[in-house]
Amino acid sequence: KTTQAIFSKYPILNSGSIDFPETGNNSIYADILFNGDTLRIYNVHLHSYNIGSRRFLFRNYGLDFVKRLNSVAKKHRKQAELVRVHREASPHPSLICGDFNATSFSHTYGILKDGMQDSFREKGSGWGTTFYLSSRFPFRIDYILADDQFEVLSHQNYQVRLSDHLPVMATLKPKGEKPAVH
Repeated sequence: KTTQAIFSKYPILNSGSIDFPETGNNSIYADILFNGDTLRIYNVHLHSYNIGSRRFLFRNYGLDFVKRLNSVAKKHRKQAELVRVHREASPHPSLICGDFNATSFSHTYGILKDGMQDSFREKGSGWGTTFYLSSRFPFRIDYILADDQFEVLSHQNYQVRLSDHLPVMATLKPKGEKPAVH
């Protein structure tokens, strides 16, 4: 499985994994104690398209690329549904963060966002780019989704190249609480 982690300055009460079939990807979660309440945080990494070069986009007049898109989109929908069902069964307010490998126009995003706020749409600006397929193809495929029990105070995208993805950060607070959760 892919290596993921959730770090917290608040106590972690419980943690686990949602394993996705037929892939090396998964989602992890942690229940965190914050001001006497428990919050569930999901770190999601959905299946990658594994596109090594722009040449792949145009090989066989784009047919190979379209086949890959369809195959991975099916996996994404199944993976997103597993996370959604798990979140809906949780007794705690939740955040879903991570690499969806899907745009905000995809069915995958719609499944995961159902009943959630997108921190970028609430408080972000610009294109919100988190990944470049090449210097010409920017995408927003990394997200922070918050249960409606949170208030989104801010969202920031960073133009810092620490990996092939650009980092994002949101500041949230549980509705009715004074301190913010970063």
